[in-house]
Amino acid sequence: MVRDFWWGFHVEFGHDDLDTILTAADAVNTVVSLIGGNIPSPAQPWIRLLAPFVASVHQGLRDLDQGCGIYVSMSWFAPGVFIPTTVPC
Repeated sequence: MVRDFWWGFHVEFGHDDLDTILTAADAVNTVVSLIGGNIPSPAQPWIRLLAPFVASVHQGLRDLDQGCGIYVSMSWFAPGVFIPTTVPC
């Protein structure tokens, strides 16, 4: 659900939706991690570092979820800066 306010907006991800999204993203991240070392590119060493970073972000989002989901908010005063917070139960 998306709600807008005078200060910006937030998107609410319910617990089950968040779990589905992050589980699917974890699978993609695993593939990136597996092939990352085999891509002949100047980006190769960085791709290897990307997978652990993404995994830590996913874990951080899971940690914010206390069973009721999370909000991801953005202020009109800081466009492009997204802040995740816990949905209170």
